[in-house]
Amino acid sequence: MRLWRFFPLTLSLVVVAAADNPQPAPPAYLARRPALPEESAKSLTPGAALLEYDMGDPTGEEQMYLERINRARLRPLEEGFTLATSTLREIQEAYQFYNVDLQRVVDEIALYPVVQPLAFHRQLITAARGHTAYLLQNTIQEHEQRNPVNGEVVNTIESRITSAGYPWNSIGESIYSFGTGPEQGHAAFEVDWGNGDGGVQRPPGHRDNNHSAEFREIGVGVLNGTNVRITPAVTNLVNSVPVVTPAVTNKVGPHLVTLDFGRRSSSAPLVTGVAYYDVNTNGLYEAGEGIPGFRIEVPQGGSFAVTRRSGGYAAPGTPGANTVRYLFDGREIDSRNVTLVSGQNQKHDLVLPYSGSQVSGPTIASSSSANLYSVSEVLGATSYVWTQVRVDPYTFADGAEGGATNLVVSVSPGWDPVRTGGASAGTRKYQLVHITPQDQILTLRPILRPGAAGAVQFRSMLGFSTASQVATVEVSPVGTTAWIPVFTQRGWGTNGVSQTSYTTITASVAEFAGRDLKVRFRYQVEPGSYFNQSTASFGWHLDDIRVNGTDSLADPSTNVVSADRTFSFQPGRTGKFELGVQPLLAGTALPVVRAFAVSATTNAPLGGQFVIDSITRPGVGGFQVDFSLRSGVAGTWRLQGATSPSGPWSDVAGAILSTVSPGRFRFLHTPVPGIGFYRISIQ
Repeated sequence: MRLWRFFPLTLSLVVVAAADNPQPAPPAYLARRPALPEESAKSLTPGAALLEYDMGDPTGEEQMYLERINRARLRPLEEGFTLATSTLREIQEAYQFYNVDLQRVVDEIALYPVVQPLAFHRQLITAARGHTAYLLQNTIQEHEQRNPVNGEVVNTIESRITSAGYPWNSIGESIYSFGTGPEQGHAAFEVDWGNGDGGVQRPPGHRDNNHSAEFREIGVGVLNGTNVRITPAVTNLVNSVPVVTPAVTNKVGPHLVTLDFGRRSSSAPLVTGVAYYDVNTNGLYEAGEGIPGFRIEVPQGGSFAVTRRSGGYAAPGTPGANTVRYLFDGREIDSRNVTLVSGQNQKHDLVLPYSGSQVSGPTIASSSSANLYSVSEVLGATSYVWTQVRVDPYTFADGAEGGATNLVVSVSPGWDPVRTGGASAGTRKYQLVHITPQDQILTLRPILRPGAAGAVQFRSMLGFSTASQVATVEVSPVGTTAWIPVFTQRGWGTNGVSQTSYTTITASVAEFAGRDLKVRFRYQVEPGSYFNQSTASFGWHLDDIRVNGTDSLADPSTNVVSADRTFSFQPGRTGKFELGVQPLLAGTALPVVRAFAVSATTNAPLGGQFVIDSITRPGVGGFQVDFSLRSGVAGTWRLQGATSPSGPWSDVAGAILSTVSPGRFRFLHTPVPGIGFYRISIQ
């Protein structure tokens, strides 16, 4: 490698600052009115049927808000520390933007007393969703709803929640029109960052709402989207002098939320919680992990609930001893004895380990015929999809000679990273430059699975670049959102130093052996100055990109599993394949836990597992046998008969075989005298 100090060149610098954080929510809202007469908790009349309690149907993201709020209400000593140490970039950026005194936040949250968990109420959900829709539609962040023509208030929180039918004694509201997701939204409310003392809104009304013992129920309304409203510039004459009011651009999104808290005149204790698979084993509920369809019975309170698409539930109990039963398809999965107190909710979650759906069938498949496989049941799944991918050794070398067909390109508009001249070999190379300060990214299209010697190898030359311009190679394990650097090179600074010849870089990915990875090259600008030129002396030059010691996962496809949990796989070529199954819960696909390895050959053994589905008598003297191949490769089906179960068995004459659908078959036969037993065999 040679470093040159090149003085005659004029280096122009551009300065980029860290992005501004979205503005905070306005002050939280609280209202009270004289309490209505208290409703007593009801108990079950012996022999009476249980009544279903309908709390509404929250989404997974709405359930996440409730779970995080209840975490704070039940464990305030831990909540501040949990949020202060969050690694989520959007949260840390807000702390820095508002200069949040995190130790003070931790201490303040720890002072809140432990209070009962909140439960969803469908009328509060209705009110919250309606207001969030108003916020998005009107590109605004206000508690009151106004007439767009004259600005008069047409709806307050009191009128909105009353119109929804909630018989409130006290209500509160928190809104946020500039969130990025439930984790960041919850942190915005709980930390209550803003321009007050210590980087927090004073008083911290959103946090107070979260921890208020006055509330027992909640509605959450989430919408994801953006909206922009531009108020044009206006010119007015003031003392004959034109005065211009500049144009104003208002933007909301990409995540908006309304929290409506409430308490009504009912002392019935609610058993509430969520049933979910801890898919990522982090001990927390995440959107998409909820299990719908559980029946939760609280017989002493005369009630039951069915977990919704989010997995959440609520059901009234009665003060004193109660039994909470968790049933699925009539099977009791769990049962708990709880003691309830009048007017106090209790939270009881059902957390199940996630082992995925497993594939059963032949490991040696026919490359030219249909091969049938079965999938195991996952509790709560409404359907399944199966995936296939071909596993090949990755031998491709990308020198940009054929263009960027092997890459997904994300660069500044108008810039083509494939450049002629100055290549390490051949006539072309890749060059990443910062015409604009956005990340310049080249991502390999194939998913790669490195072995013990896996490595990303390429020819690299970093031209004129400041210390804020950073070249990295990053990998992202499939199923995660994290990008992990395996190679980093920071720019040379503003001293006129540049690399003028290529070096060979080898970045090991051996630590990810056996894991499926995405690989990308990223040239980024950190806050500071950067060169925005695009001539051959600037930017990051790449050539001869290889990934050694890895397999590629090619030609992925996803298909629907049949209702009887079987699917047919026909490779169409020889080679190694992997089959996986994803159960769908309320439309959300859970991940494949263990892929099933299959080798496709031209001489796969025939046979497998099959079941008899039905035996009927469609006509006088005859019978019909419907049967299904559950796994394996269909060969020659034979209907055999014998005079006794011990045989001898022989093929029967006149049996008619038909294919009903792939993997499903039918024999029609009229018995002859002397044969009393029949069987089906496959060869």
